[in-house]
Order: sequence, then C-alpha cells, then structure tokens
Amino acid sequence: MSEPQNATAYTISAYLRIASIAISLYDYLETIPTVWRFYKEQYKSRRISLSFVLFILIRATSISALVISNVGFFYGYFSASSCAKYFLLPPTFKVFQVMVSQAILGVRAWNLGRRSYKITYLLFALYGIACILEWITTLYQRTRNFFPRSL
Repeated sequence: MSEPQNATAYTISAYLRIASIAISLYDYLETIPTVWRFYKEQYKSRRISLSFVLFILIRATSISALVISNVGFFYGYFSASSCAKYFLLPPTFKVFQVMVSQAILGVRAWNLGRRSYKITYLLFALYGIACILEWITTLYQRTRNFFPRSL
C-alpha cells in the first residue's frame, strides 16, 4: 500500500518542480529588459551600486539553487560515490540564496534606519548570527534519504 503513495508523492513533487522551473524561466525572461536597463545605467555612471550587485546575486543564486536541486531530483543515475559528492551541494546553494536574500532585507532595513551606526552594527550582528545558524541547521548531521526512482 505504501508504494502507490510513494509514486503519487513522487509524481506530485515532480510536477511542482516542473512548475517552479516554468515560473522561474518566465520571470527570468520577463525581467531581462529591466536587468539590461539597470546594467546600462550602472555602466554609464561607471559606478556599480550595492543594490545592483545584490540584485544580480539574488538572480544568480536563485537560478543556481533551483537548477542544482532539480538535477539532483530528476537525475536517477547517481552512483554511491557521485551521490556522496553531490549530496551537500543543493542545501549549500539554498543557504547562499537565503544569505543574499537576507542581505537585501538588511540593506533595506539599514536605509529605513537612516543609516545609523547603531542600526548598522545591530544588523551586521544579526546577519552574522543568522548566517551561522543557517549553516549549522542546514548542513550539520545531515542524513541521506534515498527515494526509490523505479516507481
């Protein structure tokens, strides 16, 4: 009785992953003109802003995390050694993506705090603590869960 449930769970997961790829691809293609306009503005001013760097980083890390995670999900020919090498890659990219996202929120909070020195130190401390906790909770003592591919 558990095999049909596993097959259904796998199918639903696969459909959700394909939907997330489709939405991400649509968003990426839809925002290319805006990215190009931002890039031209940065190039003309000969000064790259922190906001632009974070914008490019969130796009790159989001795409990387999505692609690497889906490769691991759909690719069914991992050997034990290649799986061991690949095992921590998707969660690592997920943590990078969250770190960039939190940096964006931190810059926004810093600007709302009128760039106060006290707020700057507080935000840096909170960011450092959050990043350390994210790395620990995501990667420490992580176990492999093998899902049967022959469903």
